[in-house]
Amino acid sequence: MKYILLSTAAALSLMAGQSVLAEPLDGGDAASDVSVIKFETGSTITVTAQNMRDTEQDLQIAENALRAHIRRSVDFVAQGHRLGFKHFREWYRARDARIKKELATQKMIADLCGTALSGGLNYILPGSGVFTTYLKKGLELAYAQASKSAQGAAASMTAGDVNQFLDIQDKEVEAIITNVMSHGEGFKDNHKEDFDSLKWDFIMSRDPDTPTSTAIPDYTLKYLKEMGVPEPNKKTMNKVALRILERQIRAVIEKDKMLIRGINLTSRHSTGWELTRNSRLRAHRQFYKGHPEKYCPVEINLYGSSGMMGAGRECRFWASIK
Repeated sequence: MKYILLSTAAALSLMAGQSVLAEPLDGGDAASDVSVIKFETGSTITVTAQNMRDTEQDLQIAENALRAHIRRSVDFVAQGHRLGFKHFREWYRARDARIKKELATQKMIADLCGTALSGGLNYILPGSGVFTTYLKKGLELAYAQASKSAQGAAASMTAGDVNQFLDIQDKEVEAIITNVMSHGEGFKDNHKEDFDSLKWDFIMSRDPDTPTSTAIPDYTLKYLKEMGVPEPNKKTMNKVALRILERQIRAVIEKDKMLIRGINLTSRHSTGWELTRNSRLRAHRQFYKGHPEKYCPVEINLYGSSGMMGAGRECRFWASIK
């Protein structure tokens, strides 16, 4: 009597590095609970029901560990959004009263939740691995939904009401986080072949002395990285947050006519480059407020050969005493 399906046999053959020739052969009667898999090479594997139960348990351990790892990874990306927007709200409230009221409009709130992010998605989440590409699609959809929702909510907003403007944005950020977390959970089903490959890699690479351990083997971690799964740690969160903040700030200063006029009158560089430099400097100063050792190296570097001359007084002082 046969106890193994072809899909399981194919999985076992993968472990053996061989191809299955046909359906598993009858390797015994019901009492012996044994089946045989025959390969194109002519070799065979005898598999018992206990082998199958052990394999299923191993696969479940691998799946649970990998899903938890991916969930943590996506959570740090999501928390990066929350942190980046939090810093933006602090930065925006400190702007010149005229500017922040002038820009607190329905269109601006839609841009901040939508195009300001989607237009810089490759910067916010660089890479082209299968998981990175999948997550970007989820973020793009989340940004589009948030932009549409924010625009609707802002229809009745009093133009120039900064508190209401930022409250709407805050609500949409939470919606983005919910959507991206849900999207991350779907990787297992939407990329079943890739996820199954990860599970088998986990089983093959783990320490045989700790078969029930949920610790992800080093080789599997490398495989996850190649797929573009961000490392689940604060470094990932802060990197995403800083880039979110930069994109938000750029969307605002692009609308500052006085700033643009000043750039066009005084800069030797293109307006685009100056906006990038300006928003990056402001983002780092806001994110690392009170820590010149964090933002001054970035500021000096962004001014290139004239680094010390172009940097602010605070950073010139920092560089002179470091």
